[in-house]
Amino acid sequence: MAGWFGGGQIHFTHLLPKRPKRPNRAVRTRQKAPGERSERVRLADLEDGELGPAGKANAAANAAMAAAAGVAALPATGVGRELPIGGLVMGFPNQEDVQTILGITVSIQERNKERESEIKRSMQTCGMYLKAVRTPSDMLYQITAPQELLLEGAQTMKLNKAVLESYGGGFEEFKIKQLHLFTTEDITSPKVLTSAETQRVLMWMIEKRAKVDIGKYLRNGCMSKLFPLHDSETVELLRNIWATFKIYFSQPLDMVRDYFGPHVAFYYAWLGYYSTMLVIASFFGSSFFYYQMTHEFDNKNLIYFAIFIPLWSTVFIKGWRRHENVLKDEWGLWRFEEQETSRPQFQGQVRQNPISGLKEKHYAWWKRYIKYFISGGIIFCLMGFAFVFMMAVFILKDMIFQGNFWGNFVATVIYAVLIIWFNQMFGGVAAFLNDWENHRTDTDYEDMLIAKVFVFQFVNSYLSLFFIAFVKEHFDVAGVATKCSPTCFEELAFQLCTVMVTAVIFSFSREMVIPYLKLKFNEHFVDSNLSKKLNIQQELEMLEGDDELTQEEINEILAEIHAREEEAERNLTPTQKLDRCVTRESLMGVYSSNFDDFNELAVQFGYVCLFAVAFPLAPLISLLNNWIQIRSDAFKMCEVLQRPMYKMSGGVGTWGHVLDMISICGVLTNVAVVGFTSESYNTVFSSANKFWFVVASEHALAAVRFLFMMLFSDVPEEIKLRQMRMATIKTDREGFFEHGAIEFFHELGRAKGEERKRDADRRTNERLDRALESTEA
Repeated sequence: MAGWFGGGQIHFTHLLPKRPKRPNRAVRTRQKAPGERSERVRLADLEDGELGPAGKANAAANAAMAAAAGVAALPATGVGRELPIGGLVMGFPNQEDVQTILGITVSIQERNKERESEIKRSMQTCGMYLKAVRTPSDMLYQITAPQELLLEGAQTMKLNKAVLESYGGGFEEFKIKQLHLFTTEDITSPKVLTSAETQRVLMWMIEKRAKVDIGKYLRNGCMSKLFPLHDSETVELLRNIWATFKIYFSQPLDMVRDYFGPHVAFYYAWLGYYSTMLVIASFFGSSFFYYQMTHEFDNKNLIYFAIFIPLWSTVFIKGWRRHENVLKDEWGLWRFEEQETSRPQFQGQVRQNPISGLKEKHYAWWKRYIKYFISGGIIFCLMGFAFVFMMAVFILKDMIFQGNFWGNFVATVIYAVLIIWFNQMFGGVAAFLNDWENHRTDTDYEDMLIAKVFVFQFVNSYLSLFFIAFVKEHFDVAGVATKCSPTCFEELAFQLCTVMVTAVIFSFSREMVIPYLKLKFNEHFVDSNLSKKLNIQQELEMLEGDDELTQEEINEILAEIHAREEEAERNLTPTQKLDRCVTRESLMGVYSSNFDDFNELAVQFGYVCLFAVAFPLAPLISLLNNWIQIRSDAFKMCEVLQRPMYKMSGGVGTWGHVLDMISICGVLTNVAVVGFTSESYNTVFSSANKFWFVVASEHALAAVRFLFMMLFSDVPEEIKLRQMRMATIKTDREGFFEHGAIEFFHELGRAKGEERKRDADRRTNERLDRALESTEA
């Protein structure tokens, strides 16, 4: 069972997953057929005007860099050398848009064209290459840079790169003189930097060297899009081993991290680990549900499952923390905050940092706290609206459908859909408030967004369940006597089952059906453009209007048309293939973040952790949903969505605290449901004794949880030892390169010479002593 969903092996003795083995990076790729053109684009395929004024001046920098590294210089620009792996695509709108300002008609397109030209000039002046591709809605530019410029940029931005295992492993700041620490490739190879690293360096060059304010231009509409290109070979490999329902047990997390970035990889690592733990909860839950169906649904043995769920959630929380730290160590992300840069959307006054001396954007703290206060008031009002709406639904349902099963069922399904709709609507409001608060880093932005959304969704998603479990039977609402039907425990189980199944159906539609339709539409759009160029579309229309042809003749003509399409596809030049690739990816959906997916799973975890005692099949429903979601999300990442921008991350962040809070609440709610909602203990305890029974059980479970969390450290001992060992290796490496290899070997030679001299003197003295002893004898 361990590792079924790529979450790592689970050992209940130590709660430490085994260290995952890194996959062999030299993965075999598909062999090209004889005569097949290379998919890679060479500099000679680009027009001279697209290289920019600095393109031909790179030879001097190339020679200087190569001399510093002690290797032969790279080939000169424009002689057929391959472009480095990876690249960005920047888009500018094409459509005419006219607005009137103070009675004067201004063409927004003309104004944007000037800015577009300025951006192009600034990037070309820095030595970057721009390849233009026109689409009906946008003018797209593929952006890349020569190898020497990328390596120099990686060194200047202090890119954190993995060190080869033969040199001790770990991560170091990239330096050209120490290239052999990071790769076995020659400096002329475009594979020295991965496509993700190339993307990060290009973004740094655009923002820091070309001084392009990406966030500003995206906000005012001058720039329509910015996204990195997919690497066809890596995507094909991920699609075959990850985004398929044929693979049941593992996820290539290292590949996902290297290609999509740590921010995406940690989400899939957490989802895999959570799903693996759900296997255990599903087994016990299904067994207990079978017992309920064969005996009495509301029975005294509920207390055992009410104890199991909080303990299960505690083991899951602690196990994930340890596994998360294993991955952080594996991926070199212990100090990722130091590598995190400001968001492109961050606004502020430019001033000098008193510590680093660099010029940075600054935003006054008191302005943000005023915005926090206003945002809190808006969220509180929306929470009040959700509470009033929930009460109105229950009152109307009891007044209209009292005792009617199908009426209650339809009303519950509608309310479940409205819960999902309210959650999504508030997500947009929370994002707007978060943008308005102007957070500097992605971590700050996501932490505050999670806090806003979780507070609202906790009320919106779980309020109805708390109302049925603890309020509905005991209080009148607005003068209306609300009663459970048939019992509060059974109504709670019915409500939870309906809400979870509705959420699964909605999620499946959003995760699978809609992305699939989008993919087919994009493929049809791009293929239809090629068909128009070959006049195939006109032939097909004429073929449909010809009634004299037999079916066999029609099939022959169609086969000939398809053969022409395939031949045209094979004869495309690398530049034409790149243009098609850029066009196709520009039509794909935009991957904003995994926030919505995390948010959906956090709500699901709450259903399992807070109220699974009322409906023991909740873990099994969640497991089935997650099994589909892992594959559907992987399919979207590879086929439907644009490649996301590389984002640093040190784990699941604030989501871990959210899940911990839900787990703590689950200690109380599960016992309270057994004590107050279930009627199985009415004959055992009086009302007062039932209260003390719940309090005692809750305190006992809380004590066990506290001791368990304190007993096991979040950081495994082997990781602590590894960090100390890596610190020693890093110090030795720094000492080696600080003095230079030649000086090091000179010092080593002198030390060896002195040691040999001491050995010779010792042997001479020993011989003299033996000679004296023999003489005396």
